[in-house]
Amino acid sequence: MKKFWDVTANATWLRIRKGGLGRQFFSNAADYSEKGVETSEPAIDVWEKKNEIVVEGEIPGAVREDFTLTLDRGMLIIEGYKREPHYSSCKKFFRMERQFGYFRRVIDLPASVQSTHIDASLKDGLLVIRIPKVGERRKGAVSIPVSE
Repeated sequence: MKKFWDVTANATWLRIRKGGLGRQFFSNAADYSEKGVETSEPAIDVWEKKNEIVVEGEIPGAVREDFTLTLDRGMLIIEGYKREPHYSSCKKFFRMERQFGYFRRVIDLPASVQSTHIDASLKDGLLVIRIPKVGERRKGAVSIPVSE
């Protein structure tokens, strides 16, 4: 049985969404992960310095236990869950633009990096990851601890 709307099969829709007209209509729309739940992707900046790659991401309200960082074959994987605040006294929203729930970002790093000596910190909702550069990419996944 054919699905009514198959996003992966509709390449035209994906091209429109990624640029031009699609930005106006879909810029605030939630994406869906392979787990089938709504995602809330944090904004990420990546830049290169002489001896390191720096990755910064906004994850407001997050605590270290809400997400994991993994370095695997030159790709940084940021995966976690943005918790929805408890609105105990609020019964009716007039506007709700923030997104909560599962997120996963996979960042292909622009240079070969070390899988050891990675520094990650989370303060006031800003995740900062500093990854030293090296000559060759190391194979295998490495879990990255985050300090507060």
